[in-house]
Amino acid sequence: MRLVDTYGTFTLYWEYLGLIGEKLNGAEMISCGLATHYAHSSKLALIEEQLGKLDTDDPSAIETSLEKYSDLVYLDNISVLHRIEILDKCFSHDTVEEIIDSLWNPPRLEQVSKDMVEHYFSPLSKSEPELELPTEVREAFT
Repeated sequence: MRLVDTYGTFTLYWEYLGLIGEKLNGAEMISCGLATHYAHSSKLALIEEQLGKLDTDDPSAIETSLEKYSDLVYLDNISVLHRIEILDKCFSHDTVEEIIDSLWNPPRLEQVSKDMVEHYFSPLSKSEPELELPTEVREAFT
């Protein structure tokens, strides 16, 4: 499908994601034009089967098939996209240094609160998978 966002906003999202390390959920990906449809993972096999049965590459047939299984999604109240004006202000600078200087971090270590630190060590949400590390010892490449 096609990208529906403007180049400037699209670049803004990439800069934000790259520098901050934030992840976008399905609703956010649709809102910023990085995705055109959203479906719960339980429907993926059905979608794959339906698309596999198509004997055309007509975009409208593909669109119809995707819409059949798509779910409506809404941005969470805590979505970064609700703060797009702040993102635009901070990430519209020409250099990484200017971007970093423009962000809402305290300029001095003494101004970092306990709550700020604890936020980064809070448990993952149910939608975020735990990191699975290999349990076997692996030999180093030689």
